[in-house]
Amino acid sequence: MTDRETEILHIIEKDPTISQNQIADMLGITRSSVSVYINNMTKKGILRGRGYIIARERYPLVVGAVNMDIIATPQPQDLAEPLCAGRIFEDSRVAVRYGGCAKNVSELLVRLGCAPRMIAAIAGDIFGRSILQECRDQGIVTDSSLVLEGASTSLIVEVQDPGGQQVLTGLRSRNIAQQITPGFLRQQAPVLSQAAQIVIEDKLSAETLSYLTAAWGDRPLFLHATSYSRTGVYIGLLDRFHTVLIPPEIACIAAGAERTDGSDLGTVRELARQLMQMGARRAVLPLPDGTLCLADGAGYTVYAPAVGRTAGYTFYRDAVMAGLVYSCDRGLDERETLRFLAACREAALQSGGGESFCLPLVKQQLEKGGGRFFQAAWA
Repeated sequence: MTDRETEILHIIEKDPTISQNQIADMLGITRSSVSVYINNMTKKGILRGRGYIIARERYPLVVGAVNMDIIATPQPQDLAEPLCAGRIFEDSRVAVRYGGCAKNVSELLVRLGCAPRMIAAIAGDIFGRSILQECRDQGIVTDSSLVLEGASTSLIVEVQDPGGQQVLTGLRSRNIAQQITPGFLRQQAPVLSQAAQIVIEDKLSAETLSYLTAAWGDRPLFLHATSYSRTGVYIGLLDRFHTVLIPPEIACIAAGAERTDGSDLGTVRELARQLMQMGARRAVLPLPDGTLCLADGAGYTVYAPAVGRTAGYTFYRDAVMAGLVYSCDRGLDERETLRFLAACREAALQSGGGESFCLPLVKQQLEKGGGRFFQAAWA
């Protein structure tokens, strides 16, 4: 879809009964030109029949990165000795799985009963083809993704201890999500225009984030902040998002505050306040122990677990993002949203990142409740 067709689509979305003469006056072009554009949009399936009926199938859309995760877990006795160059841990467990924010959140949305679409940069190598096949098998629509022939799938290598805690920092190869440009996304305008909500990962370039938030800010946009080194790409755009999901250890970098692991609720509350001052309308800060802090201009709400747990932190954060999109789509209020996010957290921790995560399990956790729940206005 061309830039002009995108402009016309936005106008028609706001007023489906608008005349071609009115569109022409708004854009400063002739009515005959508008007619040509509308005819082309009808041929492309963007508009249907008379009255500018927009072909619309509402769905959540996730834009971000996919990768291969290689996770190694040595035997407990191996970690009792200091690491040294050239040492190989025998009999370690090594798991290889398809991951990345876009893939994980899309998969979790499917498990919550949604029908998401995903726009990701996917390499044309054997790993990329496998990722596409798995997405199709799981019900994730990837037709609008960018397939890069000759590129290599991004790899993340991580060594964990037997308890699931990270021992060595994950190593990532080249981030090909940078190849998703505004020009490419303009070609996907029909898909973007039909999205009910859009999840945007911080792996995208600053230019692409700026384009998405400016062109498609008329619907709920969710920022998934996952990287320590990417805070600069969205600092000036926080006010464009419906909700920002950002762990405290990344929020402190974005806010230029002292580093924190998120173990102190007072520090987390102050980080939330700083995000509000920086323009964020709504922010959710997931803590490693499972505590959730939801903040907006009026104050903050905290849902803390009865017993702190940290296993599966990355998976639980992705589950919280899926829960945010689900809550928005269902029109849940702040308290209902936080309860649902807490239930997603519990279901994610209980499933350990496995396929047992599903809407019935989330509802089961929702019925159980538990934890500490309190609200407070900003002092």
